[in-house]
Amino acid sequence: MVVPMSLLPATTTHSVSLHMRISLVLLLVLLLGCRGEPKSEDRLFTLLDKARTGVDFENTLVPEDDFNIIDYLYFYDGGGVAIGDINNDRLPDLFLTGNQVPDRLYLNRGSFRFDDVTTAAGILSEENTWSTGVSMADVNGDGWLDIYVCRVNHLIKAGHNQLYINQQDGTFKEESQRYGLDFEGLSTHTAWLDYDLDGDLDLYLLNHALHSRESYVHSWRRMIDAPRVGDKFYRQDDGYFVSIAAEAGIYSSALGYGLGIATSDLNQDGWPDLYIGNDFHEDDYLYLNTGLGTFTESLWKTTGQTSRSTMGVDIADLNNDGLPDIVALDMLPPDLATQRTAGNANADARMRILADFGYGPQVARNTLQLHRGVAPEGTPFFSEIASFAGITATDWSWAPLAGDFDGDGWKDLYITNGIPGRPNDMDYIEYVAAPDIQRILHEGSPAQEAEIALKMPAATVSNYAFKGGRNLQFEDVSTTWGIADPVIGNGAAYGDLDLDGDLDLIVNALNHPALIYRNESTNNHISVILRGTGRNTSAIGAKISVWASGIPMMQEQFPSRGFQSSVDHILSFGIGDALIADSVVVIWPSGLRSHRDHVSAGTRLVLDETDGRIPPTEKAEDPIPLIELVTNHGIAFTHTEDEVWDFEILPLLPYGRSTRGAALAVADVNGDQLEDIYLGGARGQPDVLYLQLPDGTFKNTPFPNSGQSSEANAALFFDADGDKDLDLYVVNGGWTGPAELHQDQLYINSGSGDFYADSTRLPVLYSNGTAVAAADIDLDGDLDLFVGSDTPPDSYAEAGKSSLLLNDGTGHFRDVTESYSAVLQHVGHVTGAAWADLVGDSLPDLVLVGEWMPVTIFENRGTELIHRTDSLGLSNSTGLWQSLAVLDLNGDGFNDLVAGNLGLNTVLDVPIALFADDFDQNGKIDPVIAQWEHEEWYAWASRDALLQHLPALSAKIPTYNAYKDLSITDLFGEDIQPDQIVQTLHSTVYWNRAAEHFTAEVMPHEVQWAPVMSLEAARMELGTGLFLAGNLSATSDAFGASNASWGLLLNFTETGNMHIMHDSGFHVPGEARNIRLVKGDSNQIIVARSDDTPIIFKLNAPLTR
Repeated sequence: MVVPMSLLPATTTHSVSLHMRISLVLLLVLLLGCRGEPKSEDRLFTLLDKARTGVDFENTLVPEDDFNIIDYLYFYDGGGVAIGDINNDRLPDLFLTGNQVPDRLYLNRGSFRFDDVTTAAGILSEENTWSTGVSMADVNGDGWLDIYVCRVNHLIKAGHNQLYINQQDGTFKEESQRYGLDFEGLSTHTAWLDYDLDGDLDLYLLNHALHSRESYVHSWRRMIDAPRVGDKFYRQDDGYFVSIAAEAGIYSSALGYGLGIATSDLNQDGWPDLYIGNDFHEDDYLYLNTGLGTFTESLWKTTGQTSRSTMGVDIADLNNDGLPDIVALDMLPPDLATQRTAGNANADARMRILADFGYGPQVARNTLQLHRGVAPEGTPFFSEIASFAGITATDWSWAPLAGDFDGDGWKDLYITNGIPGRPNDMDYIEYVAAPDIQRILHEGSPAQEAEIALKMPAATVSNYAFKGGRNLQFEDVSTTWGIADPVIGNGAAYGDLDLDGDLDLIVNALNHPALIYRNESTNNHISVILRGTGRNTSAIGAKISVWASGIPMMQEQFPSRGFQSSVDHILSFGIGDALIADSVVVIWPSGLRSHRDHVSAGTRLVLDETDGRIPPTEKAEDPIPLIELVTNHGIAFTHTEDEVWDFEILPLLPYGRSTRGAALAVADVNGDQLEDIYLGGARGQPDVLYLQLPDGTFKNTPFPNSGQSSEANAALFFDADGDKDLDLYVVNGGWTGPAELHQDQLYINSGSGDFYADSTRLPVLYSNGTAVAAADIDLDGDLDLFVGSDTPPDSYAEAGKSSLLLNDGTGHFRDVTESYSAVLQHVGHVTGAAWADLVGDSLPDLVLVGEWMPVTIFENRGTELIHRTDSLGLSNSTGLWQSLAVLDLNGDGFNDLVAGNLGLNTVLDVPIALFADDFDQNGKIDPVIAQWEHEEWYAWASRDALLQHLPALSAKIPTYNAYKDLSITDLFGEDIQPDQIVQTLHSTVYWNRAAEHFTAEVMPHEVQWAPVMSLEAARMELGTGLFLAGNLSATSDAFGASNASWGLLLNFTETGNMHIMHDSGFHVPGEARNIRLVKGDSNQIIVARSDDTPIIFKLNAPLTR
């Protein structure tokens, strides 16, 4: 396919072809992709060889006849690293665990020289053992770090977990039995914490189950205890650890495939909480500490989705807002070719089955849970923004380590990855599923099993480093920083090995010497050393905050991080080129507080809990919130979606089409100066009308049920028949048929809020309606309508039929679309519409937004609508638009446009093409979405989805491997060209420049984290407030839920400057579809949600204008 690389200016008329517009986008992509080679002075890490360091450890792994990847699926998970000063000489020492090789302990002699003291220190070397995770902690509170090593007891591997108690003379004594920690099973890692704040350390032991077909059971079975594989929780009582998992509310079942664990005070109440990452289909666990000796598992109250096969986990404050964020790793490859061959076959069907079994929404990629705050009831809430952050795909990943490696005050991210054999290669899965191969696996010889295992393709890929910063969009600096070594890395840890203040890295590699990276940062640092009271001598659980150069930084003292590993107990803070840190504040586990001002760069600051002070109790009066949740509003309505599985109908969809409701309209329908509320039901659900009472509550009033079988997608109160009361137009739709249920409905108001349906007033409108807007377009004194439509039922590529309805003055309407504008009838996949004067002639013009279409403007000339999109500077605005608001935001007298888009937190990246054709010659248009890579268009859909929709392609792509490199032209021929192309996914403000043209300004990053499905403006004394909400959870497995929004209030000043109003009180979980201002004695905001109840807020700021 030849793509032209020239283009006329964007301000030319609409004669510019679509293909020429596409070319501009592609040219920009190519130009932005041209980057120079990294400069040598940018290299941050130097890899030191074993001859230099003396660390000659190598976790060599050789498949055994009775223990290999076929027998034990976690065979390649590797070992861990622990860093800590075991002899109190200030230098951090190293412990590395081996699977088939002995564990090793290395003493730091300074200047990156280490001595192997394994044997001399009393570390055991036993036959047929298999060590995994390792942590260091002062278990008995004597001021010396002890070592805990996890082991796997399975098949021919034996042995219990090891607790090495420091004898304070350079030796250790294994005393796990004495302390009650000699667990024997399948252990992964540990996390030490003082969960009951009694001054000693307790222990969470992370274990993992064995996966099989029998593992796919209902989620309630996580309540059943499995002694050898379920997680354990131990409370320390007088030096002995008592197992109390059930008593403490910890799951300990055969569904727990525990691979990742991290500890943090997630809800900011002073008590340590836990995040557990589980492999396979089991949900992760988020345990909130009640402070009463128990935990409450609260995952799905806090976030919208997690990684599916969660590997390692880390928790750290990534954006310096003082709140802990969560990074969890999965196995998504960064390149399309490998993505097409690795994963889960029939993923959408599998996802639906797991949902029926009670498992939550998961995505097969890395996730970043950004902490957004704590709800009034004490539950934290997170936005999953890994796609926005640019860290979703790092291949078969193990350890995430979030630390400020370059010392600029912002945390970066280091990730280890790789595996000798990729067991999720889908051709391999089909190969082993064959009956003859299954027979060998059950009855064959070890040599035959080994031959089968060799069929797995290897994934020896580079490890990753991402540089963090203010905007939460990480930059891949793996090569620049010098850590892009194609080595399989498992466990990893960081610590200041040479006492220069920065963080060095140690990686336990597979079949390769351990990697030791010296940090060459030239930025300044301070180090914080904590001395806790009682038996918690490292003050595990303490929170440390440092302010320097205007940057607030926060870390928590929880050493178990990443994967099977434990970082140093001394905390390092980078302060850039600042010579001092303004202040250091420690909140100790006891609640005491220590404060130091003006700490010089290079300081190793030692703080002791005994010097802490009780913080002053300042009883500040709670300010009146701008927005206040209303709970006793009187509305008893739950929008209930009908059961439609869109991806069974059309497997090529990225996200669902049938959850566009719930419809919402607001107006004073009974003339009492109080605005009332209409809420539309889904298919099979009656619509409802609530009248507002003087006290601001609402009372249900009878409403005609003629629309009960239809699905209300949009609604509008307006005076249809000119009798001075407000009638109701309901746009019916729904992505599935029959078409008769899509007929819109007009309800006539009798004058007092009593409505009746009159179907004779409307023409036949069997479209999948999505939007309605009213204006007197012909200036004859009555209100006319535009009714927008999305795709026809069971379709995606075709545009539905939109309609312009002219009012005869009595509330009867006729379709005049073709006479006013033939283009308008099939203008696109309309999702939002509004009438407003945009060109300064006092006539209402029509502005539309939709998917696969630009922000579109039709100028009203009285008897016709003229397409002005290109001439007003909007030709390159094609997006996946979801919502629209039109108002003058900067007070210049011209109406501006606010358009809500799909957002940047998605696996799709511009340019995105839609190829629409009847590829299989069955009389229906097939939609194939494609992305631009390597100067070619490539189908975004998986092979399974493509073949499910277009089975004739099976001859061309008989295997997953055959599909991996095929472009669109390889699949469909050289002559194929895209029908539409998306040029932007940003939610955007388009400023009206004196009715001559529009200029774009993207909305703040926070707005881009989720689809903006609805917008509502309110003029307030503090400026114009724009309420935004959305989310889209009905998505394909490959796309993943796009549900990071919790609602936003965006404030515009009189000059048009915009900023997010944090802590406004506008907190909207779930699938918001419509937002409306409700006026009354007290003004309110209502949010209608798909498949949920509406939410109402009281607006405490007075309205203006």
